[in-house]
Amino acid sequence: MPRIFISYRRDDSAGFAGRIYEHLSEHFGEKQLFMDISAIAPGDDFVKVIEDAVGDCDALIAVIGKRWLSISDASNTRRLDNPNDFVRLEITTALARGIRVIPVLVEGAAMPTAVDLPEPLHALTRRNALEISHARFKYDVDVLIETLDQMLPHEGGMPIITPTGQQVANKMFNAIALMMLCWALPLALFSFAFPFLGIAVWETSLLINAIWVGIAAIGTGLVLRWCVPALRMPHLFLLLGGWLVASIPVTLSFWSEPLLAATLIALGGFIGGLGVGFMLRIVRPLLRPGQILIIAITWCLSALIGVVLVDWIGGNGALEATPTITSAVRSKPLIAAVIGLVMGLLGGGETLWQVLMTPANENPPAKRP
Repeated sequence: MPRIFISYRRDDSAGFAGRIYEHLSEHFGEKQLFMDISAIAPGDDFVKVIEDAVGDCDALIAVIGKRWLSISDASNTRRLDNPNDFVRLEITTALARGIRVIPVLVEGAAMPTAVDLPEPLHALTRRNALEISHARFKYDVDVLIETLDQMLPHEGGMPIITPTGQQVANKMFNAIALMMLCWALPLALFSFAFPFLGIAVWETSLLINAIWVGIAAIGTGLVLRWCVPALRMPHLFLLLGGWLVASIPVTLSFWSEPLLAATLIALGGFIGGLGVGFMLRIVRPLLRPGQILIIAITWCLSALIGVVLVDWIGGNGALEATPTITSAVRSKPLIAAVIGLVMGLLGGGETLWQVLMTPANENPPAKRP
């Protein structure tokens, strides 16, 4: 049966409602959605049809545009004031039956107040609203999808509504590719710029090292935000802070003996990985401490493996001349990009896998009888 009911007014927000329906159907499937009540057969009791359709759903999305409140009928009576108005019936039925109602504001509409609404709709004003704008449509709809994923009933610990395996695989592949690009491109660009920066600048400046690590961390955060829309910009500051701290031992490795240098580089990866894990724990409460540790260890190993590969490609023995890592990557962008590619592939891939394997909802509600 359909589990998500989309309520809207054709004269107010038909275009936005249709786009929302298309994006939700790609994620949940068309059979999980109910949008139009227009197919009521002659002789049917439309009130009962609406009550049955809404009552069978787990969530109702009330799409509210700028004219949602004011639209009137042929007698110049505001439609919301008519007890038999379809939209009013849909929302009041959902509120009366305890169905989750999500107001979605489009085209810059404001949330109605209790003074604006008839008494049966007053409870709508206590529902937290989501805004969907034309400029940020894809991102805003992803936030709505994430919200629905978290609140819809689960059975046996697994979500009833899930994207197809092919959709998950495609998104995972694209996300890992972006992770690799986020790490490889900044290091390659800095490697290309080494002759202009000067040897001493790179080898002795924590700031220079922190810049490329920070750029890579910001890219990582944005990719994770694409995969987990519930992440907000303040959450990404935790990830960025972790990697900026991680740049300290990485910089110190430039002046250290080989084994100590390798240890410092691995420590940097571990610290950065912890920042990633703790950031994700904020929006994925079911992410266990053991999973955070796995994420941190994977970033640690990916940094170490990247350095070993660069040493080997650069003509040095593995871990025999790690302090000369700057010599191996200086003015050699393709070699420098190896570290980024390895970190994005291994660290980023494992992070995305842990997120994929962790349910979004910590306390899934019970299935209604």
